[in-house]
Amino acid sequence: FDMSSGIQINDEVVEVFNSIKMTSSKKNKYAIFNFSADLKEVVLEKVSADGDYAAFRADLPSNQCRYAVFDLDYTSEDGGDRARLLFIVWAPDTAPIKQKMLITSTK
Repeated sequence: FDMSSGIQINDEVVEVFNSIKMTSSKKNKYAIFNFSADLKEVVLEKVSADGDYAAFRADLPSNQCRYAVFDLDYTSEDGGDRARLLFIVWAPDTAPIKQKMLITSTK
């Protein structure tokens, strides 16, 4: 994969994303992705089976950009169990400008 910014997507990123999206066992609940040190590739930073949103949120840095996928399980108003796959572009105000520019152009 080659995004509009020219940054490549590492094969492991695609594999982990697809495993969270497609696996009925739901072994992994979230994954966090980062840029490689040379800023040429999006790479896997962390994958977790913990479905707790607070734990997921604690893994996101307060001053760095990240991509994340979170498999959210919830109960609807009618009492039915539901699930949604959230794709998150994490770009806090305190992140470096270059990172924020890269993260918005690489989605």
